Amino acid sequence: MKELGKSTVYVGLSEAMFIIVAIVRNKYLAVTIGPEGFGLFDLLNTFFNYAVLIAGSWMSMASLKYISEYHGKGDVENIQNIFSFSITLVLIIGVILSLALLLSFNFIKNVFLVKEVLFSYYALFCASILAQVISNYFNIFLQATKQVSKYVKIRIFTQILTLISLFILVYLFDLLGFFINVLLGFLFMSTLLFVTIRKNYSLSLSFPNFRNEINKKILKYSAFDSILGFVDQTIIYAQRFIIINSLSVISLGIYSAAKALQSRILIASNSSLFYFRSQMCEEMTCIERSKRLNDFLYLTLYVNILLFAFGLIFIEDITTILLSKKFVDISGLFLWFSLAAVINNINVGYMFTIVGMAKLKIHGLGIVVGGFTGITIAYLMIGTYGLISLPIGTTVGAIARIAIGASYLGVAHKVYAYKKTIILAVIGIITLLVVNLFIYSKLELKILCAVVISIIWYMILSSKNKRLLIDLIRNKIGKK
Repeated sequence: MKELGKSTVYVGLSEAMFIIVAIVRNKYLAVTIGPEGFGLFDLLNTFFNYAVLIAGSWMSMASLKYISEYHGKGDVENIQNIFSFSITLVLIIGVILSLALLLSFNFIKNVFLVKEVLFSYYALFCASILAQVISNYFNIFLQATKQVSKYVKIRIFTQILTLISLFILVYLFDLLGFFINVLLGFLFMSTLLFVTIRKNYSLSLSFPNFRNEINKKILKYSAFDSILGFVDQTIIYAQRFIIINSLSVISLGIYSAAKALQSRILIASNSSLFYFRSQMCEEMTCIERSKRLNDFLYLTLYVNILLFAFGLIFIEDITTILLSKKFVDISGLFLWFSLAAVINNINVGYMFTIVGMAKLKIHGLGIVVGGFTGITIAYLMIGTYGLISLPIGTTVGAIARIAIGASYLGVAHKVYAYKKTIILAVIGIITLLVVNLFIYSKLELKILCAVVISIIWYMILSSKNKRLLIDLIRNKIGKK
């Protein structure tokens, strides 16, 4: 718990900076490009995630697993071999794919996108494929080698540069400037990460050696993982497709903005995953794996539920201040997004435990069953219940994935969720349901509700964890 806590607090500082930048950016964009602009970006981004997957992100989990494994053994030579092989393959595929997509604009626009998508927006996304894949892969490298401090510094600096360029570009070119800024953000990140990694590792490009035993392992792992990634991305794209065909691009923009708010509140999960993902790839006993899983779940659930409770209480004010009155419909949806996030938080813990053990068939079964369950529910409900059907479907799908993951880990490996973790999750869900009753109350009552929740949540925390939390915060502040 201590190492996970340290990493979470440190990465959490960069996550907080990222949230501040995102708040300023989204406020500016909400006023300038509105829900339709958000919707167009979300649709393009979702489609091009397929391209990113094909270009190289399908190798991410395999690279994370084996670089983490060899890093634990101190095997620098194999780490460099894995990196050189992977990055060369990514560059070759990325260049070919970007050019192919650029030449296929009319076909792709008519079949997969909407008429509002201009060629200039599309071309900028094509150009960003390579930069995004390389940036993601460099992030995986820092994560696998546990270079937390370097990751934090690069992320903060990149966010500041991207925010400055956003103001300038949107002012000069409106919505087109926003899409230019997306490309620049990935270029900034890739450049800084490359310079940082080169200081400790000699990275070189060479023709991929497919006969090397380590490379064979990576390709075998990645082949199955790429299929799962494609299925997962298809489910995400299907959600957007359902919204556009049943509702509108503006509705997709509101959904996208609600997802963005949800992501910002998930600071504990986002921060903890940097350490947790690589940690779970290491070899360990079942008892140790159970402990690490429960450390992750307890820490992230505790923080996330508290933050979502605050978010729900003040969701009307948050939406108006951080976005604009055009996004006011989010207030009535956010309970369902909060519940979906908490349930999926548990799913993520089980998922990366299974992936870290390289049990991809079980992981795949969870993706297929959970994903298609969620999509089916959303499709059947959206005509009657609107956007609420999407987070409800996500919640049911996550529950199905948890059932599969928990059953497998418990029966086959004796890895369980502790009683205190389960109780915390149940109390948290009840808390969110109760808090939702106050979202349309007067400000004074909202503040009182927030104070009461804070006191109750503080009392739930054990004395040992209270001391640990205080020590972690003091240490980080002291280092500053």
